[in-house]
Amino acid sequence: MKLEKTDFKISDVFSYEGNIQLWGKNTSVALNFPKDKPEGEYFDILEEKIIEYLKWIEENRVKIEKALIDDDSVSLAEDWASSAEEAEDEEQECYIMEDGQKVFFPITEEDFTKSLYFESISLDFRNNAGNPELELFIACSPDYFAYHALHVFVDTEKNIKSNGLAG
Repeated sequence: MKLEKTDFKISDVFSYEGNIQLWGKNTSVALNFPKDKPEGEYFDILEEKIIEYLKWIEENRVKIEKALIDDDSVSLAEDWASSAEEAEDEEQECYIMEDGQKVFFPITEEDFTKSLYFESISLDFRNNAGNPELELFIACSPDYFAYHALHVFVDTEKNIKSNGLAG
């Protein structure tokens, strides 16, 4: 994974914001650095760590998906999807999501995991400049959750915790 400082811009909210490819899709990435040095200096110091963690996210999709499945996100997807308009021209139970896509029931774990992509990612170095805390906001296509994202937190030891829906 190649990362260039020029891929990121200084942000009003975060230290830097940029876009990279993760899980096959363009993903918004926010970087938060401590305020005791100029932000550009931290970017240079932590560039290898940033790349390490972004690679870790790319390579640990199965672990992230497992955290979501263990948190019963598939059932949550069915609960949300079943509140959408029911398709009347289908033999199998089917709902039409707000994004216009059809969702057939039951939603399988495979269907659910194939639908996942990152809406955004935040790497926060403010509490520990050596290892960031990660916040992953994961969306679905079809959009089971009506423009909401699943929130996953990864601590500095790379322990993954699903925090349900955000937004």
